[in-house]
Amino acid sequence: MKKVLTFIISTALCLSVSAKTSNEVMRDIRHNNKTITIRFNKLTLAMIPDLHDDLWRPALRHIHSGTIIVIECEDGNAGKSIQKSICELDPDTYQTLTSVTDDDETVQLIGKIRNDTVKELLIVVTDGGDATLIRLKGNFTKSDIQNIIDYKETT
Repeated sequence: MKKVLTFIISTALCLSVSAKTSNEVMRDIRHNNKTITIRFNKLTLAMIPDLHDDLWRPALRHIHSGTIIVIECEDGNAGKSIQKSICELDPDTYQTLTSVTDDDETVQLIGKIRNDTVKELLIVVTDGGDATLIRLKGNFTKSDIQNIIDYKETT
């Protein structure tokens, strides 16, 4: 009985040590790759005129801050590198909301959900050689995210 209990506790500790937050994942990505990092807040978003259309206006009022990391890789391993880092996220905290693959491009939406509110939204885009990770912090409703996913531009 002691061996079983010891095994369970050690397994739980190993899993909790290996699970990472988005800050740790982003730090690892920036450390291990050639990246460009852009940080923004509410004031920065207010100054970008193209974000005030019908798609983004409802979601923008919920964004507090964000970070964009662009990985440029000559050997085409940026997508594999970012996916490896994303797999290390704590599965109890971060949930995959949706994933879409089209040809060589993959888009994943991962959310940190608390009380039916998405507190943190990670958008991972990989296409061939390059990859982008966007982290939006705020208080999003699931309907805000669904509206962005379902939005179709009419021309």
